[in-house]
Amino acid sequence: RWFVDGSLAGRTERLDGDTIRRGQQIQLEVTLFDGKSTSEPYLSNILTVANTPPVISDVTIDPTDPATEDELVATVKARDVDRDPITYTYEWYVGGVKSSETSEILDGITDFDKGDSVYVTVTASDTEDGAPVNSNTVVVVNTPPEAPELVFTPAEPTSEDDLVCEVDAQAPDLD
Repeated sequence: RWFVDGSLAGRTERLDGDTIRRGQQIQLEVTLFDGKSTSEPYLSNILTVANTPPVISDVTIDPTDPATEDELVATVKARDVDRDPITYTYEWYVGGVKSSETSEILDGITDFDKGDSVYVTVTASDTEDGAPVNSNTVVVVNTPPEAPELVFTPAEPTSEDDLVCEVDAQAPDLD
């Protein structure tokens, strides 16, 4: 017979791991039978179920072809067999240098430029840290410039006028 925190939890050779949680105390009681008589019950030592840190199965960055004005978002798939709440620590790397950003989002306007390689390292934690896992690496692509402001002279041309086009204001280029 299996006892979890003093209560009967099973009467089989094995105790299903899905029925126990971190911190619970497990004890086994065994009674021997030789076909004729039964022994007194033997009690095992008491075991306390230890914490199992969460495990990350995948970390990805989207979009995979970011432009300089995009936000990069880290998506994490993780599991904690103890079913504890999981928190995440994010470490972004831009061009091999650790960024100061610690959330799941990295802003292209302020944090990276065209041609930069970017990845994130994520660590999952319940009451203890799991192993850090790196994401895919993305390379920031060129962002086309916006259209400039144009002025046509004369403003109201006739069929005999030469039409002249001039750039009135240069277009911004985020790169």
